[in-house]
Amino acid sequence: MAAVLVLAAFVTAGTVNLNNIGADAAWFSHFDMQKFDGSAMEKLANSRGLAEKCEKIKTHLGLDPIKDITGVTVYGSINAPQKGVVIVNGTLDVEKLSKLAQSQSKSSTSEYEGLTIIGWKGWKGEMKSGCFYDANTLVMSKDIDSLKAAIDVLAGKAKNISKGGCITSQDAILQVYMADASSISDKSDHLMFLANVKKTLLAIGQKDSDVFSELIMQADNADNALLLNQMIQGLLAMGQMQAAQQNAGALEALKKFDVSTEDTTVVTSVVLTVDEIDQMLSSNKMNLSKMVKSIANKSCDNL
Repeated sequence: MAAVLVLAAFVTAGTVNLNNIGADAAWFSHFDMQKFDGSAMEKLANSRGLAEKCEKIKTHLGLDPIKDITGVTVYGSINAPQKGVVIVNGTLDVEKLSKLAQSQSKSSTSEYEGLTIIGWKGWKGEMKSGCFYDANTLVMSKDIDSLKAAIDVLAGKAKNISKGGCITSQDAILQVYMADASSISDKSDHLMFLANVKKTLLAIGQKDSDVFSELIMQADNADNALLLNQMIQGLLAMGQMQAAQQNAGALEALKKFDVSTEDTTVVTSVVLTVDEIDQMLSSNKMNLSKMVKSIANKSCDNL
């Protein structure tokens, strides 16, 4: 029942505007800057240098990324990352940002549906394109055709993903959704356990003064949901064994994870304090990303 209650809360329309995301998107992520502002996550990020980086952005772009930007949405396909679309919403200085883009190497301008598209060379050498759909919406992509398609979606001339049965979160600061996780199960051995997973949502936000994380995964049938539950339980168990030898902070955090299953839905959730997260991130005794990959590989070997 717990899994069903959590899913019901998340299915309700969240802060991400699905009307702005193309119907063919295989995944999307949304960062809610308004919820981030003043949150425990911002406090943690500032302790790790975010405030200094924001000051540099203010100097270079003339905008405060925390106060002026309300949200950032990114979406795209699995096999063509260069066709991804970025939508930035907020209070934007259109004139200043346009001039800055036009001052970059190999800049160009073109027109589409009455809007000015600016092309420029990014600092890594790749070409990018963007336009201001309106005074509060900046749309960007490395692929000009994807940018034009995104403009059509915003204008209501192309279908969006709102009727695709997506799972979204009302309370998340960051949410990442994938329509069919099985499509990436063959990308790497440690992703094999996603072969029977359909919809997936990772949501991270604030609960009271702590940080919550919810991973909601919908399997293709109830039997595979139970197998997925067992896989996640195994991942956590092996993670605890490895953390016990290398990172006491990570061990205590891993003990707090809860996994529940109802029908085809598996929910993995945890609530951690900022200090607990900081302790995990600060440990120089283990590389957490390598640990997760190692555990996943070992789990898949046991399938």
